[in-house]
Amino acid sequence: MLDFIERILRMPRVVLTVMALLLVAGFGAYVSLPKDSFSEEDMQRIWNERVKHLFGSKPSLLSSLTKRAPKLADTHLIELTLDSEHELETV
Repeated sequence: MLDFIERILRMPRVVLTVMALLLVAGFGAYVSLPKDSFSEEDMQRIWNERVKHLFGSKPSLLSSLTKRAPKLADTHLIELTLDSEHELETV
């Protein structure tokens, strides 16, 4: 068995062909992944749960982070609008 593998590894065309096939198969698997599996509603629900858990003992900070719902941008970035520069510094 090892002799067979060694003979194959000595053939550059076979090795490169297998590598190319694996690369194409991996790219195909990546492209077929669902793109919108994480909705804005899911993000807002998780956001509210985590903020309440992390900042429940700090009412002013909790209020600042939950006053306006965060938005999920096209690039899956979370955009949060705050009222003042002070709130930004506190966060």
